[in-house]
Amino acid sequence: MRITVEADLQGLSKVFDDLTLQKTDLEIQIEELNKDLAILQKEHQEEVDALRRQLGTNVNVEVDAAPGLNLGEIMNEMRQKYEVLAQKNLQEAKEQFEKQSAALQQEVTVNTEELKGAELQVTELRRTYQGLEIELQSLLSMVSPSGLPCSV
Repeated sequence: MRITVEADLQGLSKVFDDLTLQKTDLEIQIEELNKDLAILQKEHQEEVDALRRQLGTNVNVEVDAAPGLNLGEIMNEMRQKYEVLAQKNLQEAKEQFEKQSAALQQEVTVNTEELKGAELQVTELRRTYQGLEIELQSLLSMVSPSGLPCSV
């Protein structure tokens, strides 16, 4: 029985040695696979970064929704309304300017006529003054016995 047990132990020892070798081989394979995994993860991250750089910050989003309003058409309508309003305001401003210009022109004409009348009156008053001055001087010269002009 002892020989059988020793034979079994030797057989089990061989099996144990084989298992130890297999275990070591598997551990080496695991280390190599872990290294390969790390390399693949690094390559994957580099590819993701490269793709992100290519895409930049542009993001395209597609949405299935009911058709919206035609904004171009709405903008054109608003633009036309604005242009009509601007033309109307311009015309009103021109009319107001023309009315004020006409009123100012009329006022200038009236003031010019009044100014001419006042100038004529001033000229007439100067002539009258000069005539009266001359008459005064002649009267004073007649009154003065010495013939010297008198001061007034």
